[in-house]
Amino acid sequence: MAIAPHHTIRILVLEDEPEIAADLRETLEEFGYIVTDTVHSGEEALASVRRQAPDLALFDIKINGFMDGIQTAEEVKKLAPIPIIFLTAHYEKELLDRAKRTFPVNYLLKPFEEERLRIAIELAISNHSAQATEDKNLDEEAEEDTRPRENHEYNIAHDRIFIKIEGRWVRIFIDDILYLRAEGSGCHIITTQNQVISIRSQNLKNFMERLNHPKIVRTDRSYAVNIDKVIILEGNTLFLEKTMTPPMPTLSTSL
Repeated sequence: MAIAPHHTIRILVLEDEPEIAADLRETLEEFGYIVTDTVHSGEEALASVRRQAPDLALFDIKINGFMDGIQTAEEVKKLAPIPIIFLTAHYEKELLDRAKRTFPVNYLLKPFEEERLRIAIELAISNHSAQATEDKNLDEEAEEDTRPRENHEYNIAHDRIFIKIEGRWVRIFIDDILYLRAEGSGCHIITTQNQVISIRSQNLKNFMERLNHPKIVRTDRSYAVNIDKVIILEGNTLFLEKTMTPPMPTLSTSL
């Protein structure tokens, strides 16, 4: 998730002590950041990420509830590869060792100076954006290769899909999907950049059920299309923008 040069950084805060959470929100907003949510449990944090993936998260480690901050970070990483800064009032080697396994970008001991928090956030965003830019360049180099890239793991978060390809997570915005095509026991995602990504773990029907997005509409047994990309609907045939594939049959009632 690369951060645009003039994009206001959006931060999710997980802190179960209301006063501390309120202070964090005030400090972050004074720095000019947007606080997408202040949540008090791991479950609330996951729900927030599903609604709107932030650019960065601040997680208190010791929180009440079924999951602590580290367990929550593990689950969040499955939804979106966002940088996470851990906050804790106590240094414990066991906690630190557990936290390391989630690859946090920083680990701040409370109480901490506000300026130290700001620096930690800026460094985290800068490093994360640099890595995302490098990944984007690699993706662009591979754009001309339209052979299907196979995968077995993916996660859906709000307006995007994260797909694990060759050991790394690749982001696809749902707005960039042109159409889906059934392929044996799996399906293919075809994007507006002419990428073809193969989902081998689920057929089209099951993938559509999990995606559950109003813009992606099933047209027949073999295809589903992004209705925003339909430019002509003629009888029982539709034509999509930016595609050289033959027109696809459609059930006009679906659109």
